[in-house]
Amino acid sequence: MIAVCEPICKSFSHEKFNEGFLYVITKLHPDDNILFLAHNSHWKILKKSLTQNKVDISRIKHCNIKISSNPTLSILYNLFLILKLKNKSFKKIIFLSTSKPIIFLLKCLKTLNVKMFFILHANLEELNDNFLLNKDYSKLPKANSLKKINQLKLNDFYRKLISYFNLLDPTGFLINNLSIKKLIEKDHNINYNYIVISKHILNNLKGKINVEEFN
Repeated sequence: MIAVCEPICKSFSHEKFNEGFLYVITKLHPDDNILFLAHNSHWKILKKSLTQNKVDISRIKHCNIKISSNPTLSILYNLFLILKLKNKSFKKIIFLSTSKPIIFLLKCLKTLNVKMFFILHANLEELNDNFLLNKDYSKLPKANSLKKINQLKLNDFYRKLISYFNLLDPTGFLINNLSIKKLIEKDHNINYNYIVISKHILNNLKGKINVEEFN
């Protein structure tokens, strides 16, 4: 069995990327069942689109997982995900989105002895020369910002409020100060493999990280 995990996305987020990855995985493993661990809302979108595009999903079984943008809850839910993965036997595990918490936990706990593949997205941005690792707290609300509250829709205001609380979450300070480069290099072995979605990204990484040594 192949495990495919989406520990970040809900609903329509990254849906076309992930639909494409699921299609390719079914083609690469025609004789294996696939366990897709993702939020119900995300699987609902992918399942509908895959079915409309006549992709055979009969070998894909879905397992719902909890997802949160809050750093502390994210760590907790990732722990639950790792425990689910540990309790089954898989040929390989593929993470369609890769967060710092999931790599941090896997490397610290050392619980999974199986070949894993991590698809890297925006977290590689901090390997850019001008990237600031620490969060920009200049966007935190100031006193005069309160005048604008009545101009925001309720849902927009709720999302902004949650993002501000997440910035102040103590676990967030820990995670945000972890370098993705150091996490990739930490306790590396052949089970850790990383995938980028464009050739030019790989070329840009050369000189910043040893792409051959760290798979």
